[in-house]
Amino acid sequence: MSKKDEYIAKMNEQLKKFDTEIDQLTSKAKQMNAELQVKYADQIKAMRDSRDEAMKKLQELHTASEPAMQKMKAGMDSAWDAMKKAFDKASSQIKK
Repeated sequence: MSKKDEYIAKMNEQLKKFDTEIDQLTSKAKQMNAELQVKYADQIKAMRDSRDEAMKKLQELHTASEPAMQKMKAGMDSAWDAMKKAFDKASSQIKK
């Protein structure tokens, strides 16, 4: 397996875990009162948007050559960081 394939597999696995965590937070938010549900809906949407951006970057990596992938990896890592920050912010508030 090439480094590119290993990286893509690793990121796919992390995105699956992130999807599960978003689903868990969504379920928890649905158990809150209506006012809080509205508040957290925006944050959950931001998490899903960040996740979609990371998935888009990952799909671009699938078609990239190995040398181009190294340059694109920085974009993927940046998208991952943004997604993680959105998740951390929302989950810390929802879990309160």
